[in-house]
Amino acid sequence: MIVAASSFSRTLFQVLLISLVLWPGATLAQFSSADPYAEQPHPLTEEQGLARIKAQLEQEHTGEAIQLIERFLDQSDTPVFIEQFSFLYAIALEAEGQFNQAITTLEQFLEEFPGSTLVHEARLRLGTLYTEVQEPNRAVSILSRVLDLSSDDTLRAEALYRLCLAYESNGEYLRAIETALHHAEQSGADKRRDLLDYARHLILEKMSEPSLSEVINAFPGASPGDLALIRLIESHTS
Repeated sequence: MIVAASSFSRTLFQVLLISLVLWPGATLAQFSSADPYAEQPHPLTEEQGLARIKAQLEQEHTGEAIQLIERFLDQSDTPVFIEQFSFLYAIALEAEGQFNQAITTLEQFLEEFPGSTLVHEARLRLGTLYTEVQEPNRAVSILSRVLDLSSDDTLRAEALYRLCLAYESNGEYLRAIETALHHAEQSGADKRRDLLDYARHLILEKMSEPSLSEVINAFPGASPGDLALIRLIESHTS
């Protein structure tokens, strides 16, 4: 009789724990005081789940967001929601510093949802992550596609910035400068100034003598070649 009561207690405790996971809004007190055979609260709908996950990410509760996303990915069979959950999953993994897992998730997302409105943003995030994990060549390829295919000015500006950083991280300073100057010619005054300042920063702060010589040869007698020449002379006289 004692064994049976103990077994029942363990079973009831397990039911309570499972219920708290499936219905995050409920409390232990609510379940412990309720009839275990009574009808339990309904779980979150997919739409409610999306709203809660977005709120958790905004509040930087990424661990909780990941758990909830994984639950919905296991249960959902609605493509539009699977698409949203998958994209948010990548964002949450990136926020947790799980870069390789985030890359895998974004690669799968692009393969499974090629027509998604989130494709360009997914590529932007993927290219940024490849730079983070020291794969700049893959980053360059992906970020270049965002510049070629996206019509969103905000995404394009961010992709350009990330593309320059990818070249820079790979030691390809001339390519970074050429990319910045090319897009500066097509940009408004503020953006043009930012890009020119970036090129100037690379020349004055980042580049070695061989890299400066490359810029001088690429832009003979013109900016930024003249700035690179001045910097090279200074490096020899300092």
